[in-house]
Amino acid sequence: MELSSTSVIPTGRADRFAKQFISHWGRHGEVTTTDEGTLMRFPASDHGAATEVHVVARPDALVIVNRADDASTLQKSCDSIAEHLHRFAGNRESLSISWS
Repeated sequence: MELSSTSVIPTGRADRFAKQFISHWGRHGEVTTTDEGTLMRFPASDHGAATEVHVVARPDALVIVNRADDASTLQKSCDSIAEHLHRFAGNRESLSISWS
């Protein structure tokens, strides 16, 4: 994966959001969990190039590193990740999600 974007999302509920996100998205790809976090790999499809999403739950933040081979797929994936996390948070918590 040549391109990457990272988001550090401040929250006291990083474990909860990580588990929900991995459960929801993980069924569409290959999931590998280690002590350092969870890596999800998604094959290329009609929707874009292959992607990798690394999810780490820290006590103070949810860290997501998103990788893809082309800019369009990376942007779509970042947008979709943010949309899902905002939906998971609902009106219980306002998440600040920005990518760098």
